[in-house]
Amino acid sequence: MIPAPSSITDSEKEEMVAQISRLINEQEMMPQAKMKKGQKTGKASQLDHHTLAVCAMIVDKLPTEEVWRAWAKEQDSSLHARFFIHAAKPDSPDVSPWTKQNLIPTSCAPKWNDYLIVAGIIELLKAAMTDPCVTHCIVVTESCVPLLRFVDLYRNLLEINGTPTNGTEEVISRPFKTYMSHYDVKSPRCTKFDSQSWFPKLQANGFPSDKSDFLRKALPGWSVLGREDCEGILRVDERAKQMWKIWEGVWAPEEVYLPTAINVHNGMKNVVDRVINFAAWDEKNPDVTKRANPFWFDGRFGEVRNCEE
Repeated sequence: MIPAPSSITDSEKEEMVAQISRLINEQEMMPQAKMKKGQKTGKASQLDHHTLAVCAMIVDKLPTEEVWRAWAKEQDSSLHARFFIHAAKPDSPDVSPWTKQNLIPTSCAPKWNDYLIVAGIIELLKAAMTDPCVTHCIVVTESCVPLLRFVDLYRNLLEINGTPTNGTEEVISRPFKTYMSHYDVKSPRCTKFDSQSWFPKLQANGFPSDKSDFLRKALPGWSVLGREDCEGILRVDERAKQMWKIWEGVWAPEEVYLPTAINVHNGMKNVVDRVINFAAWDEKNPDVTKRANPFWFDGRFGEVRNCEE
């Protein structure tokens, strides 16, 4: 397990901020090619199969393990699901044998709402990117359950990029798209809580004040990251000397880090600004504790199991 990092020194922060500015300046100088409708870009993906990486951040126990395992069983010869799990307490007796088999070797031991959650997600992406067949990553936690059948979801993701050919060899245009509904500080979606909690905190921590337009927020649990953007997040982390360190004290740091890192990398050029899953929420329920649950939620994942059956 890697130790929690100590506070960065002023000189380290100065170097990090300078590198972030350089990365953004480089990205701004790159010409943004405009796509014509129906045009395919990049090289094609010709693999014997494609893999969707489920990157799970947990404390020790995954209470929805049964649901995820049943969901992932629905694979075919060309479409696979693979789990990568980061546990804050990997040595806990509550870690199941299946979870242990899918644990990555590194734990950043984050606490609740800790900026080390970002470090853990980066470790998950590093592990997922070692598999050349991974095309997309989804980041989940203990409270997440799949809403769509695996094959339906994954075929939809791949066919957005290009219709597969027959047989096990599929030709898919690249880059693989990222699905992420995001916004900046000027957006009407930016709440007063947003504007007072994370944007000022990041600037106080050293994020370049003249580059604040590059800060974004999105819900990672409602996002699908394409491979190229996963690699971009890791590239920014490497070149900016672990940029996540200045996310200390930011509320829900992963919600701001992932879209911001993608924006710093390539200006969100591979991002489709929408989520690919949907659930209706009981926003007017007088019992505020039930507003966080979607309609038809029975507390036992019965509807999900019915879908699987």
